[in-house]
Amino acid sequence: MATVGFKAMHFAQLDKDDKVVKEFEVNAAQGGAIGAKLTGIGATNNTVFASNGAFYVAAQGVSSPKLALDIADLYPELYKAMTGSATTDEGYVTIGTDTKPAYMSIVLETNDKDGNSLYIGLMKGKFTAPDEELKTAEDKGVELQTDSVEGDFVARSKDGLVVAKASTATEGVTLEAFKEFVFGGKAAGK
Repeated sequence: MATVGFKAMHFAQLDKDDKVVKEFEVNAAQGGAIGAKLTGIGATNNTVFASNGAFYVAAQGVSSPKLALDIADLYPELYKAMTGSATTDEGYVTIGTDTKPAYMSIVLETNDKDGNSLYIGLMKGKFTAPDEELKTAEDKGVELQTDSVEGDFVARSKDGLVVAKASTATEGVTLEAFKEFVFGGKAAGK
């Protein structure tokens, strides 16, 4: 399905029972959604050969879903939730050998070619800490060094789902209803 633009990202931090602990949003007012690339959702095909040729293609489930996100500015609260980082008494944000990122659910918000809102959701995954890149200012002006994060996703334990997609072209589809479905229940307050 063709997409137009990229409005927002909606995150839910999950506890050990896949219940929403806290929600976060990246939009035009906070963080800034630049891009998202979802790969590995197609099943891995395995061809069985018999009688001197291809006989059967076995394909089921998903492969290895990965999501790469580009965010203008990964704000501190979301950074801490995504990476599992800690803050010391001195105010230093740290990542170490015992750091464990939380599972997250995410809904990506865009439009289809007809202007309907289109939502893509991933039920359960963990993100890595973004790499840091510093560059000097040049004579063409200051450029913002944006954040890129990647996540790996697995099936949600209660129903085996990994990815969902919906459009407001379908009656009854709303952002809140889709978030509730993807986040695994009633969405928690922000």
